[in-house]
Amino acid sequence: MVTPESSDAGSMTPAVVVLVLGAVLTVSLAIEVGAFIASTRNAAYVADVAAEAGASAIDESTLALGEMQLDVDLAAEVANQIGLDIAGSTTRVLDITTGPVEICVEVRQTFHPTILPLPSVPIVAGACASPAAG
Repeated sequence: MVTPESSDAGSMTPAVVVLVLGAVLTVSLAIEVGAFIASTRNAAYVADVAAEAGASAIDESTLALGEMQLDVDLAAEVANQIGLDIAGSTTRVLDITTGPVEICVEVRQTFHPTILPLPSVPIVAGACASPAAG
């Protein structure tokens, strides 16, 4: 004869395993989402700072004539250098577009999840600045 106490032995073990596994997966997903958001913010920061730095390269010959324009070559060089210094990562690519009155920087990188086996996600952030407006 089977007593009720002996038939229920160990019945909580599968439930506990499922709950613990669910909790671990939830925490892991939260960590991955947080890392993705931080990576996106960082890419936007790099683009913004590089564009602002490039916008500081004013062409002095046009400034003497009363116009505020960029030294196109110097602006691209400054933006690239600042972007690479801040980025600190070889996985980022900076695309810099300069004109006489505006510089735009686009940062492209790929986010690779580290905890969960999720696919990599491309991140693109951009910013533009001009010497007159910043």
